[in-house]
Amino acid sequence: MFSQVTILTSLVLSATCLSVEKTKAASPYTNCGCQCSSLTFRDTSGTVQGNCQTVDGTGAQWCYVDSSSSSCQDLVQSERFPHNPWTYEACATPSLGSILCPIAPVIVTVADHVH
Repeated sequence: MFSQVTILTSLVLSATCLSVEKTKAASPYTNCGCQCSSLTFRDTSGTVQGNCQTVDGTGAQWCYVDSSSSSCQDLVQSERFPHNPWTYEACATPSLGSILCPIAPVIVTVADHVH
């Protein structure tokens, strides 16, 4: 009985000492519709904020997006620019026109065949 209480106590104590990691795993999905806008501002120290040029308190780059056309999954409403939410995801998304986000659709030609 004593050993069971000791084991239970040590499990409870070790569980209370665990920290929860708040970072997210990278997504294998490339969301080409999640693109940064060029909107930035200068903070009180003169540093340009936005457009993936700086990091926030979490250590991650961020940018504003056009709310009418963005497909970012992590949009956060901006207090400074209410019509332009901000996101981390767009800073990790390849640019439109790149090999991973081509502008024109890829057309596959299939040999003629009879039905």
